Amino acid sequence: MQENRGYQRFALEGEVRLKQVDGATSSFKAFLDNMSFSGFAMYSTEELKVGSLVEFELVTPLLDEYLPGRGKVRHMTLPNKYTAKIFTFGVEFTEVNQDKVTYILKRQEQRLAKDKIKNKPQSNPLDFIPY
Repeated sequence: MQENRGYQRFALEGEVRLKQVDGATSSFKAFLDNMSFSGFAMYSTEELKVGSLVEFELVTPLLDEYLPGRGKVRHMTLPNKYTAKIFTFGVEFTEVNQDKVTYILKRQEQRLAKDKIKNKPQSNPLDFIPY
């Protein structure tokens, strides 16, 4: 299947506090799954309609403050009958401080690079001797 995303997504832990702009639902919490320069994915037991406008506050250990903004729900995946009632959503940023988004993503990229180096298997020099 071809990727239609314009930016790389980074797995990212955190919490999302959000509410619909039209007030159809009260505010609720969700869990951050991943983030890119254009938006984020989250999962929640609450349901949102595709096309809904939301106000959010992203909370992640990579930023010393919450990241407020607005977005539009672009997709929703319904839970299947074998799992708990957990919905996954993709939210596209419509209003957000892009400098803070860049900061969060750069920090996550650095963390992932450090983890990759730390977990890189050590090679044995004898592995490269031709026979």
